[in-house]
Amino acid sequence: MIIYTVICRVRDVAVLVEVSSPDLSGNAPQVTTQLLTHLRDHPELLVEGEYKTFVQHNQQEEDFLSNFVESCASVLNEEPWDEDYYFHLLTKDGVFYCCIGDDPDIRDQKVNFAFLEQIATEFVKRHRKGRIDTANAYALDKDFSPTVRSCMHHHNINHKSIAQEERVINLMAKVDNMKHVMGTNIHLMLERADALEDLVDKSETLEEDAAVFRRKSTVVRRRHQRKFWFKRMVLAALFLIGFSMFLYVTTVAFCGARLQYCTRKHSNEEDYENYNEEEQAQDGDGR
Repeated sequence: MIIYTVICRVRDVAVLVEVSSPDLSGNAPQVTTQLLTHLRDHPELLVEGEYKTFVQHNQQEEDFLSNFVESCASVLNEEPWDEDYYFHLLTKDGVFYCCIGDDPDIRDQKVNFAFLEQIATEFVKRHRKGRIDTANAYALDKDFSPTVRSCMHHHNINHKSIAQEERVINLMAKVDNMKHVMGTNIHLMLERADALEDLVDKSETLEEDAAVFRRKSTVVRRRHQRKFWFKRMVLAALFLIGFSMFLYVTTVAFCGARLQYCTRKHSNEEDYENYNEEEQAQDGDGR
């Protein structure tokens, strides 16, 4: 059964079309990209027009590829595969045609190459070479992915009948173990995965440090605000005390310590007014 299909440009491994089925699990797109990048850098591994299958075995013993798959899965927060998968590839006119199947029988896998041959033929009919060479990533996905999806469905439901066709029976394909093909570069991929994990750890540490800094800055800001408020209250109290002292000193200077001068002056003025009133009263009686 075909569960994943991708069409990539060989020159830069740009994904032009990508289709996956609901049965796909794990990090198949990422591993496929790594495989195609390796094949681009080592063109002798996949000759133009040649059908080739790369097997990814998920055995219990540890090897470079299983460690790589587990590392990718941990970095991407996805579950690693728990069964074997087969990467079927065909390259034509500078384009990788790749599909992933889960058929353990090599004879049944020939149907997948018939599928690749059909979508390769349809792809070059629908798109000019200049368009293929200059298209951005996923630029052709919307236009061609329905065709790929329909073709996948047709080959999956008619798998047995297609396998009996003469053109499919005569297909010759080579099968390579994926861990032998990519073994030389697996350690580099593992180093990149470890580097990504280190970056994740560092980012988490930075986030924790930032949270601590925010808490400390809030405490310092509140402490500073309390100190500033206390200083303002002290200054206000000192101003009131100083103003009161100024009034007291001014009053003492003019009226004496017991205000006797101001009190005596006020009494003399009252006596003078009373004296004038008495004289005026006497003058009135004399008349």
